[in-house]
Amino acid sequence: MKLAEALALRADAARRVEQLRSRIVGAARYQEGERPPKTPRSC
Repeated sequence: MKLAEALALRADAARRVEQLRSRIVGAARYQEGERPPKTPRSC
């Protein structure tokens, strides 16, 4: 695998991790009795 391909895959993985992290933080911050902003989807 070429270095450029590996770096592109790494950047893509880092973006996905950051998106998941922001979704987790957003879902974890809601008042008692409220629904979270998005319901978790089954994998």
